[in-house]
Amino acid sequence: MTQQRERRLAGEYAATRLGQALVVIQGCPLGPIPQAIAESMPLAIARRVSRPWRPEADIVAVFGDGIEVIECKIFKLIDGAAKLPLYASLVGQTPELQTHLPRPVRMRLVCPWVSIAVQQFADGASIIVEHFAPAWIESYVESMHNYWTREYRQARAERQRRLAELGL
Repeated sequence: MTQQRERRLAGEYAATRLGQALVVIQGCPLGPIPQAIAESMPLAIARRVSRPWRPEADIVAVFGDGIEVIECKIFKLIDGAAKLPLYASLVGQTPELQTHLPRPVRMRLVCPWVSIAVQQFADGASIIVEHFAPAWIESYVESMHNYWTREYRQARAERQRRLAELGL
C-alpha cells in the first residue's frame, strides 16, 4: 500500500515541481544493460528486457545544468537516501541517458517529513532533501506516526479485548 502512495507522491511531485526539466523519466532504469542481453538482441529490445536486472530510480529529471536522480519516500527515508549515491554512480552507464551526457548529477530525496539522522546523512552525502507533502498524505503520515504511541497501543489493546469478549 505504501508503494502505491509513493508512486502517487512521485507522480504529483513530477507534475508540480519539475516543469523546468527538459526530460522527466519516472521509473527510470539505471546502469548498463547486462552484456548477455545486449549481445543477443537489438538495443531497443534489450533495454526493455533488461529492466528486472537494473536498479530503478523513482524519477530522473534532465535540466540544462544537470541531471537529478530523485527518490520519493514516505517512511523508509533511510532506504531512499542510501540508494541515491548508487543510482547517481550509474547515470553515466545508462543507455537511456546517453544523449543527455555529460552533465553533473545531483541527488534528491523527496519526502513529507525527515528525521535528524537522515538529514545529517543527506548533508554529508550531498543529497538535497526536499519536503513535499500534498494534503492527501498528511493524515496518512500522522496516523502512521501515531500507531506506536502509548495511547494508540492502549486503544488497540482495548478494542482487541472487547472483540475477544464478544468472541470475534
